[in-house]
Amino acid sequence: MLDDSLNSSIGAGEGFSHQPTYQLFLTLKYPGQIEDHQKLSLIGGIEELGDWNTPKVFLKHLKDDVWTLEKLLVTQKQYFMCKFAIVENEDDM
Repeated sequence: MLDDSLNSSIGAGEGFSHQPTYQLFLTLKYPGQIEDHQKLSLIGGIEELGDWNTPKVFLKHLKDDVWTLEKLLVTQKQYFMCKFAIVENEDDM
């Protein structure tokens, strides 16, 4: 249960949100090959993941076949759909 006592003196629309945030830390074992001109991306149906349109979240290669998010994903969505995709590296285009 969320504690609403912190917001009791703040009226609606005064800059404080009751909505919780969620942080996703992800590590993936991917044995496939990623070419130098490509990146491994996490895309999905929320704004933080590009709304299925534009890759915004990328993974970095740690060692062997282990990959992890380049930075922590923070969202207010408790549930969302996502998938991994190999995308062209924009720096090479």
